[in-house]
Amino acid sequence: MSSLAPAIGLVVIAAITPGPNNFVVLRAAARAGMRAALPAIVGAVAGGLVLLAVVAAGAGRVFAAEASLRTVAALGGGAYLAWLGLRMVLGSAAPSDDAEGAEPASPAPSRAAAMFAFQFLNPKAWVMVLAVTAATPDALVPLAAVFTVVPFACLSLWSALGAFGLRRLRGAAMARLLDRAFGVALVVVAVALAFES
Repeated sequence: MSSLAPAIGLVVIAAITPGPNNFVVLRAAARAGMRAALPAIVGAVAGGLVLLAVVAAGAGRVFAAEASLRTVAALGGGAYLAWLGLRMVLGSAAPSDDAEGAEPASPAPSRAAAMFAFQFLNPKAWVMVLAVTAATPDALVPLAAVFTVVPFACLSLWSALGAFGLRRLRGAAMARLLDRAFGVALVVVAVALAFES
């Protein structure tokens, strides 16, 4: 277990710090409560587990050997995050035909299938999985447990923050403001990735 300690620490840091998964879960919970964020959490955790399996099956060696592939993946993931962020900003700016007090339609992925697929475009997820599997290549089963428990717990905390800390921020105007803020945050993450690649 001591050899897993650094990997656990890295997964905790990656899962608890702000990132695309956290923003989507926080937003879903702020809009409709913790129960509404649960599919996003399950999708993100399941996607992370499959990503772990893909990397362990050989994708990690390919990424380690091909620097250009890492750059392409970072730029592709960053482009997706920028698109998603801009979609949230621009979608939240559009006038709503809904009744006063109703929340506009969601422009961000929040269902299980969308969050599952999102992990394969999430540069933060790739970096975390590649680093952890490189550090502990012979511990796939314990890593799978870590990749289940830690992200689920961390995303649940973000969900609780959204549901309880932001529950006073209801209504269409506040939902649009939140969409803009989360959209800008995703664009900032995307720009940071472009400069790091």
